[in-house]
Amino acid sequence: MQLTDPIHAVITKAVEATGLSFYGAEFISGGVRPILRIFIDKQGGVLVDDCQLASRQVGAALDVEGVFPKGYILEVSSPGLDRPLMVPAHYAAAVGQNVVIKLKIPKEGRRNLKGKVLSFQDEALSIDVGSEVLQLSLQEIQSARIEPDFFQSHARGG
Repeated sequence: MQLTDPIHAVITKAVEATGLSFYGAEFISGGVRPILRIFIDKQGGVLVDDCQLASRQVGAALDVEGVFPKGYILEVSSPGLDRPLMVPAHYAAAVGQNVVIKLKIPKEGRRNLKGKVLSFQDEALSIDVGSEVLQLSLQEIQSARIEPDFFQSHARGG
C-alpha cells in the first residue's frame, strides 16, 4: 500500500503541531500488522522525547481519521546521519554530499553506486562516482541515502 496524499497531509499536520518537521514516511505491508515508519526532524537533532510526542500526536490523528481500521504499528524516529533521500527536496539538499544509491536496473554494469552529488535539477541527479560522472533520473533510483563523513563531522566539532 502506498501512502496517499491525504494520509501524508494528516501525518504532516500532526507532526508540525508538535513543533517538529515531517521528513518522510515508509509503509511496510505484510506480516500480522502493517508498519508505518515516520521520520521527524528538528534543528539541533531529534530526542527520544520528540519521538514519543510525535508518536502520540500522529497515532491519535490517524486513529481519528480511521486510516488503518485493522491496526498498524507506528514507528517514529529521526532520519539519522545516513538519512534516506525520499523526495526531490532531499536530493536537492544533498548536493555536495556523498551518497549511496541502489538503482532499480543496473546502469553501465552497476546497480550500487557511491559518490558525490554534483547537482540536482529537473528531477535528474549528477553524481561523481570517482571514475566518471553519471546522470540519473529519480525514476531509476530504488533507494538513496546520505553517506555520513564521520571524520569531517568530528573535525568540525560535531
